[in-house]
Amino acid sequence: MRDEVEKTRLIIKALIAIVVVLGLVVVYLLVALPAYNSSLNNAYGQGVNYGVNYTVLSILQSIQTHGYVAIPLGNNQTAYLTAFNPNAVGNSSVKTAASTNKSA
Repeated sequence: MRDEVEKTRLIIKALIAIVVVLGLVVVYLLVALPAYNSSLNNAYGQGVNYGVNYTVLSILQSIQTHGYVAIPLGNNQTAYLTAFNPNAVGNSSVKTAASTNKSA
């Protein structure tokens, strides 16, 4: 009789342990994991913004110092970026919105 009581207590303790572990898993999945992913996504977004800003500023600085930037595109193609001043071009091929939308 005593062995049966011990077995019953052992089974109850095991079931309680399983319920506690499952409860911890649920709390982790519903609370901790979304909070971690949210902070991770925020950090990732900040890193992307920093990288984009750094790249654009590097390109602009190189244009100011060298006059142009060569950006390799692959397949033996390169894009050259230079400073552009529309006032220096004159009236040749540069059209503004005001000049193309003349009323009749």
